[in-house]
This record gives sequence, structure tokens and C-alpha cells, in this order.
Amino acid sequence: MVGAPAETNATDQDRVSRILRGDADSLGSLREELHGLLTARLVARNISRSEAEDLLSDLWGDCVPVTEDDDTEFMAPSGAALPQDEQNLRAKNRQCLLEKYTGKIPLKSFLFTVVYRRFLDRKRREKFVAQPSAAREEAGRTSFIHALPDPDAGLADSLLVNHLRAAIQTAIDRCPDDAWLIFQIVYMHRIPQREAGALWGWPEYETSRRLKKVREQMKSSVESELCRRDPHLDLPWDEALEVCQTLDLGFLNS
Repeated sequence: MVGAPAETNATDQDRVSRILRGDADSLGSLREELHGLLTARLVARNISRSEAEDLLSDLWGDCVPVTEDDDTEFMAPSGAALPQDEQNLRAKNRQCLLEKYTGKIPLKSFLFTVVYRRFLDRKRREKFVAQPSAAREEAGRTSFIHALPDPDAGLADSLLVNHLRAAIQTAIDRCPDDAWLIFQIVYMHRIPQREAGALWGWPEYETSRRLKKVREQMKSSVESELCRRDPHLDLPWDEALEVCQTLDLGFLNS
């Protein structure tokens, strides 16, 4: 059972490889298998079914592999919904979403993370758009927020991602040096707890206790920082972890 996730991810990587080579049947079966599941997970997050379908329409369109010729018909699976902006789909610089899949997590988790992140970013944009209207009514002044660029939900530097990176960095900064060191040794360098704790003369149960305390403190710090940065962001912890699995968090090694 321990090897099951790795086997699943390997199977997913093989499927993605076939899709990127232009196998329309593989993309069609992927959509048929996961569309209902993704819809249900989005609806469970209080997203309307119509909005969920709209989000998934763009998602599946972004999974269509790029062709070398703009005029070539894309090998989309039968019945697959494509993005509303067909010209954008045919742009030469468009990257197929599946090219970003690394196999570190199951494909269904990767796709859900992407579509849920896009939903949250859409809500953030709506809030930014709503704020200037009231500000402009005040003596004709222009709110600085009105000058902010509209973030692209498909980019890695989205508002949600920026908030998460900053929250994680803040949690690390608040973590005592010795606590962060033992955390890195065990979870990043995969040193057994017994051997790691021996560096401080701790028995294994003491190492386990301290690691649990660090995890709880990190979780609490990340959640409070996310709330401080955006009080309207209602992001369950398990969803935050899924998003984190798709991020480039190189600063963790520094």
C-alpha cells in the first residue's frame, strides 16, 4: 500500500505523455473520468454548478496540446468544452496546462488545485473591481487600487499563490531556529526521527513531540497570516496543502 501513490502518479504521467503526443482518446477518457468528480468537489466548496462548469470548460480547453500550426485543428476529445476565447487557444505562445504536471501528486489533485485556484483568483479580481467604484465617488479621487493590473488566474504568481508563499515565509521566520532545523532534517532531508533527535540528545518520543508542536505552530501561523492578508479568503487547510504541492518553494532550502 505504501507504493500505491507513486504507482498512481506514474500512471498519470504516462497518460499525460500520451495526451501531449496528441492522443485525443486519452484526453477524452481523462475528461470523462474526472469531470464529474471535479464538479462535485467545486460544488462542495459552495461554488455554483454553472460557475463550476465554466471553470472546467476553460480547464479542459487548456489541457488540449498545442500544435505547431495555428491553422491546424486541435485534437480535442469529442464533446470536450473548449475555452470561450478560441483565438487565445490558438496562440503560438500558449502552453498546454498538462506540460506543468510533474507527477509529484495525483493528476486529479493537480487539476483540482489549478481550477480551484482560478476560482479564488477570480473572486479576488471581482473584489478589486468592486472597490474603485465607491472610491471614485469620493470627491472624484481615484483609488490606487484602480491602477493595479488585473492578475491572470492562469499564472503562477496569482494572488492566492503570492499570499501562500508570503504566509509560509512568515511562518518560517517566526519559527525558532532550532525548531526549523529539526523540521528540515526530518521532513526535507528524510533523516529518521531517532537519528535526528540524537543530535540534541533527545529520545525519539521527545523528537516526535517537538515536531508535532512545530507543525501545529506552522499551520496556525500560515492560517493567521492568510487571514490577515485577505480576511475574505476561506481556504480549508487541506486545499492550501494541495496548492502548496504545486508551488516552487525554493526558499525552503535556504
